[in-house]
Amino acid sequence: MWLKIALAIVGVLLLVLVIAAFILGADSDETEDTGTGATPSLGAEPSQVEIDTDKVGTGEVMRDSTNFKHLSTPQRIMPGAKYVVASGDSLSFCSFGWMVREPTEPNQIYNLTAGHCGKPGDVVYLDPSGKEDPSGFVKIGTFIAQDYAGEETIKTGNDYALIAFDPAVNEYISATPDISTLSGQKLQVVGVATGADLAKWKPYTCHLGFRSGLSCGPFQKMTTETNLVFNGITDHGDSGGVIWSFEADDPTRIAASGIVSWVEFSEDAASTNGKTIDTVIEALGLQLLRD
Repeated sequence: MWLKIALAIVGVLLLVLVIAAFILGADSDETEDTGTGATPSLGAEPSQVEIDTDKVGTGEVMRDSTNFKHLSTPQRIMPGAKYVVASGDSLSFCSFGWMVREPTEPNQIYNLTAGHCGKPGDVVYLDPSGKEDPSGFVKIGTFIAQDYAGEETIKTGNDYALIAFDPAVNEYISATPDISTLSGQKLQVVGVATGADLAKWKPYTCHLGFRSGLSCGPFQKMTTETNLVFNGITDHGDSGGVIWSFEADDPTRIAASGIVSWVEFSEDAASTNGKTIDTVIEALGLQLLRD
């Protein structure tokens, strides 16, 4: 089944099965990986963070890092939370994207995240303490597939990867962002948006990552069939995190729209670029998980 995934991403996508360097968006740390896979307690559910969904209708830019600090010390595997990538002797950090699975193997859960965050064989950990001390890391999975050709093509090319979670951690996985409205209604993921949907409706769009927390603003444009742009603040380490869009007439309903890919810091640091996920999910025959 993993071989199927390693051969199938988006038809003609080239999966990179050789060693590749981490680039833009992954927050690198050249410390030696001596992780023990220790297992401090996991599983504590974070409190739902309430947001003002009135801004969905006004298009006002919204950012909240204070109420999402728990994403830097995750006790669960959840969208936007920090994960550690061990690649050789180096460690780097990205944010979890959308949870997916194959219909025929529902107990094997994957995370669809940014391709520049890791390559097949790289080991993925949680860092519940946030101390970046490998002795406290918890091994949760492994990168099994990557479609990413390098920084030179990131603006127009693909930037996808799959993490296969160890089945033992399934009970600690949350699929939906831990966000609710001011009235206490939890956001409901109702489907996956296509690039054509986004270009037509130009919805209010958000992303979640452990560096920036929540950042939302108006959708701008599609620059390629899979590269989306919206008004949002993104920093190193947010790469791979979830992007969603709100339904205009019901701000409790959201569509999974993409994953954070890159930012042109020198030109427009307030615009976030992501990659849509509908084509990858369709090509692989995956299902989006929802809580």
